[in-house]
Amino acid sequence: MAGNSLLTPTMITREALRVLHNSLHFASSVTRSYDDSFANSGATVSGKIGPSLRIRKPNRYTVSTGPALSVQDTVEDYVTLTVSTQKHIDMRFSTADLTLTIDEFSDRYIRPAGLLLASTMDYDGLQLFTSVYNTVGVPGVQPGAGTDSTNSSAKAPGVFLNGSAYLSNYAAPESERYCILSPFAQAAGVAGLSGLFNPQSVLSEQYEKGTIGNALGLDFKVFQNIPRLTVGSRLATGDASASTGSQTGSSLAIYATSGHTFVAGDVFYFSSGTAVNTVNQETKADTGTAQQFVVTSATTAAGGTATLTISPSIITSGATQTVTASPDNGAALTFIGTASTAYSNNLIYHKDAFALATADLVLPKGVDMAAREVWDGISVRLVRQYDINNDNIVARLDVLYGWVPLYPQLACRVLGA
Repeated sequence: MAGNSLLTPTMITREALRVLHNSLHFASSVTRSYDDSFANSGATVSGKIGPSLRIRKPNRYTVSTGPALSVQDTVEDYVTLTVSTQKHIDMRFSTADLTLTIDEFSDRYIRPAGLLLASTMDYDGLQLFTSVYNTVGVPGVQPGAGTDSTNSSAKAPGVFLNGSAYLSNYAAPESERYCILSPFAQAAGVAGLSGLFNPQSVLSEQYEKGTIGNALGLDFKVFQNIPRLTVGSRLATGDASASTGSQTGSSLAIYATSGHTFVAGDVFYFSSGTAVNTVNQETKADTGTAQQFVVTSATTAAGGTATLTISPSIITSGATQTVTASPDNGAALTFIGTASTAYSNNLIYHKDAFALATADLVLPKGVDMAAREVWDGISVRLVRQYDINNDNIVARLDVLYGWVPLYPQLACRVLGA
């Protein structure tokens, strides 16, 4: 009988990895990388954090006109991803539990642990929303819940199509586009899309399951822990302006009311003076759309001034050009959202916008048993030790991972309530 066969660490680890992998929402739809450089000895987080991976970005060039040769330097661009976050679930079970079938053991121990680890990894990854500068929707209104007369910018399907348009503006591939929503945002989205012309099978699934599924070129997902951001105490308009003209780079000097705060994740655009618009990634032509910028480090205005660190950098020419022009001296900054108010940040994104990497943890000596398994870019370790005093098995399930925004321009926040 199956119940007479003791469960081995390998069986338990494989089942834990299966449950974890199948429970991931956000992490299952991003670029994943597994680093096998520690496959033999394992990485440690005592004295040394896991590996730092350098992810190369494609080289970018400009097009020359006419017969004259115009040689360009090739500048390699990298993103560094440090695998530095170790999360684990610790549990205790009796030796008698090892006689259970793997399905029974999974239901009692592995599934609860795997679900919690998956949720934690997804939540950590979603914190990358603060690197995303494209936004759609109306702060305080669930996406899809807007109407023609009020808050039409939050009306479905426009809010989702506009978010996807930002991705297209940055040359994101049409495939592997996703939208992850909070449960209430999904509810508003289903209601907003229900009156549109859709195939009967799509309408039936939305009615029966209360989910959007695949629509509008997006694969919709729902996650109960969509992050919220309390924006800075700065005013939406009339509080900040560029203190000098012709500024470039990732620092922006501004005039601002002393004591007002700007938090990492605050988004703004220039609402006066010379237009500071986005450019086509290949031709560098003006798209006619105001470039949005995100504050990357918190700061507080003092003496009527502040220096904001921003993304994207203001670059007005060359292969890496981001905008049509620098802001004028005195150009007003308009921030998204009401001061000191919290909003949910749902996301529309292409798979390449974000990256997750895991690495093997060391298999320690002097324990009862240890096992490690890798599947689809996810490495999981199980270590167990016997407690002779209570005839129990003490075990821990560990994951070592890191997140990085790979191409944040291939993502768009969908603001909600």
